[in-house]
Amino acid sequence: MTQYKNENTGDIVTLPAPRGRLERLANWTRLDPEEPTPAGPVRPARSAKKDEWVAYARTRVQNSDEEAAIDGLTRDELIARYGDDGTSA
Repeated sequence: MTQYKNENTGDIVTLPAPRGRLERLANWTRLDPEEPTPAGPVRPARSAKKDEWVAYARTRVQNSDEEAAIDGLTRDELIARYGDDGTSA
């Protein structure tokens, strides 16, 4: 949700998405700039519990055989296999 405030009247309007017209008008100010949405799942910290690593690994599997093997892996094996994508929480 995006909120704008009319500086002349004090009115506040809530809209489901940013509006270009309000962005260009001098008397309207955006109150809550949109935050970027993460591009994909965020890799858990190395110290995260195994359950977090299992959930993350399920987002990265390539086929059903690989997914079936996830439950049998230890946390350290999950980290070794799925933890090297360069993004950490």
